[in-house]
Amino acid sequence: MLCMARPPGRDKLKVGLSVEIETKENQGTGILTTGIIRGILTASRHHPYGIKVRLEDGQVGRVKNIIDTAAKEQVQSPANLKSGNIPKTEDKYNEFKEFYQYDMSIEKLPFTGAGCQKAIDGIMNSVRERFATAVCAFGNDTSGGSVHLGIRADGTIMGLERDKQIGNFDDYDDSFANHIRDTLEKFLKDKVFIIRKIEIKFRRISDKTICTISVRPAQRPLYVHVGDEQRFFVRGPAPRSERLVDQKDQFRYIKFRFPNYEG
Repeated sequence: MLCMARPPGRDKLKVGLSVEIETKENQGTGILTTGIIRGILTASRHHPYGIKVRLEDGQVGRVKNIIDTAAKEQVQSPANLKSGNIPKTEDKYNEFKEFYQYDMSIEKLPFTGAGCQKAIDGIMNSVRERFATAVCAFGNDTSGGSVHLGIRADGTIMGLERDKQIGNFDDYDDSFANHIRDTLEKFLKDKVFIIRKIEIKFRRISDKTICTISVRPAQRPLYVHVGDEQRFFVRGPAPRSERLVDQKDQFRYIKFRFPNYEG
């Protein structure tokens, strides 16, 4: 007879811990949901099917496993980044962006004057949109993640000096950080999410300034707003931001990820 591992007891659980739960609708299917504990609902020390908890996104279920977050914390925590430890490659929890709003194509524009400035503004807006898309995808994910600005896709630290210069920012922690928040508010249109779920940290590595935007899971669906269009993105396995265009796909994902959301 196969001996099944006993679910962790209440004394092993605490608010803020990453766990895998079995929700009521997934009982017996083997499908587990990953998330962070917001509240513990079972009063007893043990339960044969697992301690019932509520996750930060509102989902309720019984804890089957505690996730070993040591590897994730090693690459994500601000303390490690301050000491110079950054991810060597992009993964499910980390995405690199060489620039925040700058683009090398700006240097190749063949004209000057008002038309040139309009073209530059368009390029910068497109780069900022891609950044907001990455934040949106992490917010719609059950685990969140971090966007690292000033790091090339191959992991090379480039710094944000060009972004600071083209944006005429007086400093990083104040004017640059406020511009990032304004950009996210423009594209995501969710100020509460930006205030509660976003942390912006600038740091110096190898005499270059980078910025890490830590994104915690959102409590309701996030969209990137472009004109009159709302675009829905999730974190894909590649890893990268994947757009769900089909309304049925969006509905299924939102029902799974935000079960208490009524729209």
